[in-house]
Amino acid sequence: MMFLSRIQDRVHPGFLIAIFVILCAGFLTTYSGRVQSGDTIQIYDAINSYVYFGDLGRDETIWRDPPIYLHTEANEQYQLSPYEPTEAGIVYIGSLFFRLIHLLPQVGLLHGMFLFNIIVTALTGVMLMVISRQLGYSDLVGFVMVLCYGFCTVAWWYSKTLFREPFAALSLVISLSFLLRWRLDYRQIWLPAITLVILFVGFRVEQSSALSWIGLMALALPNIKFRIVNNLISAGMLSGTIGLVLMGIAAPVMYYTGFDPDLRLVAFYSYLTSPGGSLWGTSPILLLTLPSIGLLWKQRQYWWWGILLIILGFAVGHAWLTGVHWFGGLSSPPRFLVPVIPFCALLMLPAISWLFNKRRNALWYVLIVVLVIYSFAIQFITNLSFLPVYQDFLPEQALRLFEWIGGLTDPRYFRWVVFPRSWDSLGLDTAWHRIGFQPIYWVLISISIFTVIALRFQRRLLLVMPIILLAVTGFAFNRLYNEDNFYWADNTALFEAYEILEREAQNQEPLILAAPVYDEFIFNYNRLNTIRPIIFEHQAGEAVSPQQPARVISPHAPSLLEIYAPSILSDLGYNHERIWLLAHNSEFLDYAIRPVERFLNETYYLLREYSTSDPNVRLLLYDTTRAPKQDNFRLPQYQTVHRFGENISLLGFTLPGGTQFSGGDTVPFSLFWETDTALSENHVVATFIMKADLSFPIVEGINTQPNNGFVPSSTWQPNIPIIDNRAIQLPDNTPDGEYQIWIVLYDRALGGDARLPITNGSNVDDTIAVLPVTLTISTNN
Repeated sequence: MMFLSRIQDRVHPGFLIAIFVILCAGFLTTYSGRVQSGDTIQIYDAINSYVYFGDLGRDETIWRDPPIYLHTEANEQYQLSPYEPTEAGIVYIGSLFFRLIHLLPQVGLLHGMFLFNIIVTALTGVMLMVISRQLGYSDLVGFVMVLCYGFCTVAWWYSKTLFREPFAALSLVISLSFLLRWRLDYRQIWLPAITLVILFVGFRVEQSSALSWIGLMALALPNIKFRIVNNLISAGMLSGTIGLVLMGIAAPVMYYTGFDPDLRLVAFYSYLTSPGGSLWGTSPILLLTLPSIGLLWKQRQYWWWGILLIILGFAVGHAWLTGVHWFGGLSSPPRFLVPVIPFCALLMLPAISWLFNKRRNALWYVLIVVLVIYSFAIQFITNLSFLPVYQDFLPEQALRLFEWIGGLTDPRYFRWVVFPRSWDSLGLDTAWHRIGFQPIYWVLISISIFTVIALRFQRRLLLVMPIILLAVTGFAFNRLYNEDNFYWADNTALFEAYEILEREAQNQEPLILAAPVYDEFIFNYNRLNTIRPIIFEHQAGEAVSPQQPARVISPHAPSLLEIYAPSILSDLGYNHERIWLLAHNSEFLDYAIRPVERFLNETYYLLREYSTSDPNVRLLLYDTTRAPKQDNFRLPQYQTVHRFGENISLLGFTLPGGTQFSGGDTVPFSLFWETDTALSENHVVATFIMKADLSFPIVEGINTQPNNGFVPSSTWQPNIPIIDNRAIQLPDNTPDGEYQIWIVLYDRALGGDARLPITNGSNVDDTIAVLPVTLTISTNN
């Protein structure tokens, strides 16, 4: 039999090189480097955490699955929700690629990680070429099959993602190749041993890959010699498949007649039969598997059983055993069946070979050409489009559901029909379109063309093509690094803030982002392990814009935050001496409420605020000494009688860090203010630490309005105390001795020279209040 006699044939290496280069170059033409799904960024988040911090904590996507945790005592480590540990294989494998990208300083980290599945999918194509020779087909037939797989199926679109499914597909295809080698000599035990290792790796990447194992085993078994047995098994499998197809067809019939179909029926329909979302609907070229089955049956070859079992294992195993219809979210359907596509491509081999072996009726070639063009057009349109906008073009009855049955059935709402409508407003979803680098399209297409020419006429030149492709890719990604404004490449202020963090951050200090505004910058450019970015969603008490008011209005800062945020921020304070905040707004935005910043100001002590060239890019550093609670008023630790001007009194102050310090320490203190009448002016508080004998220069704190601007004096209510948290960091070389804290209050509108006069209490020049406490600075503290 052909299967057994020609399985040892080796593919020419030139074909393997050509396939890898052509697929990579083709996939790069529609490279987006843009996050289209939360699953993508969670994988990247876990990879980043694993490389920098040795865990799987989802810090940069913390809002998607906030950890449930009750703090019990100080120094107890806060547990971030980990990436699903049973499917963390993609994190461990992706981390190797991440480390490689990390070595390239002019390549964005997230930009580079989106190359991962391009390479994985191209390698899958290479393995399909190897298997086609193992199955006894010519290089030409295998080459055509791989091109159809790469550019006429949804494998093309999934090469743009950072999903797990492409790698799961690669692991299964490699396993099949080893099993086919083992089929020649079952005494070579090392082959199944390696296969088990590869299958285990694939299982750790995507647990559903186990649904294919029965089919893989069937492919490794020899043909049954009795024809009647083969026919009975084949008829049974085809009958079962037809039955499932009919069950799937029942879903749209029930839907359009007013019944609510069972989720399993919807699953079968969307996976197997729907023209707008199924395996065959989104990759019509795979319809060639149908005549292939007939040809194999006629030739008494039954390896198609295994492939059919793999398809049914994924589609039926998931839908029936779990009772869940998992469609794939924002992605191009059918995401769940992506690992099946390479096997369907292999099942096209008999039909492709049949077309090449003899001269056929021209009608057959016309039908195949139409099928190829239609399949390519679907992938081309989908790859140029931003998929999450699909629901915006659906009718009201779709309820914004990506898996709406109408969209899977009605050609008017097929994705490749809808997406071109978005091009006028959103443009093409390619990185090269974003940066205006159109020549790269022609360069990549030319590389593919010259690779085909070299394959035909001068195969030695094929060794040069990967080098050329690598050089072109490096140049293109360097331009992306410097010009991709989707990742804030044009925002010099963010790079200024990053330089500050690079210079001053230490010990894996938390960097809080109050909302996913500058998250793309952090994903792509942050290479520091001295900070740990923790990115929140837009908080309930934040007004996103003047047209989008806050969902919650409250004078109580914790009430403005999402339910998980206060506990996370509090726990970070227990476990770290300092916290950074990268703010995306400021007091200059009238509508901005800044609830995270407000909470930090009320809970901890602002040590330093770094301004940049953009007022909406601010970097704030907090000392995490716990401040007195704003809503649980107690008398200050020390009482004073200072009175500023006619109406403002300093009731006292609290020193939560005590009075003993060393050089380099932070001195936190909270001032308790009160007015006896409503004020129209806004005042600025200036603080200093001065040596008691006036022999050492002043150490100045941050000059801000009370509570760092969140409680300006014009908003004070008479006879209601205001807690104002302050902190001053001592220089490392501060001489030992005794020091005092000085306080100045001045009118913001008139400037620092318009100090309020002081009556009562110890003071200097009647304008500087001297707090009645002595700080001891000593190297022994």
